Amino acid sequence: MRITVFQQDKKILIEFNDKNLKEVFIVDKADEFLACIDKFVKKSKINLKSLKKANLVFDSVGLLTERTIRAIMLGLSF
Repeated sequence: MRITVFQQDKKILIEFNDKNLKEVFIVDKADEFLACIDKFVKKSKINLKSLKKANLVFDSVGLLTERTIRAIMLGLSF
């Protein structure tokens, strides 16, 4: 599982890649990352354990965005 986060202007693009499955979400705030995870898990019917071990890649994102997403991912590990 690989999660890539891009920032273009004021929009944040979140891309989930899992084997042959690829899903992209566009959000306004990093806080909406958790909603993207919920939608992706429901749509793809994957196990949350694969998200916990996901490889996070950040490309052109602000420090606050990166920290928010890392904190959400850390929360999933509990």
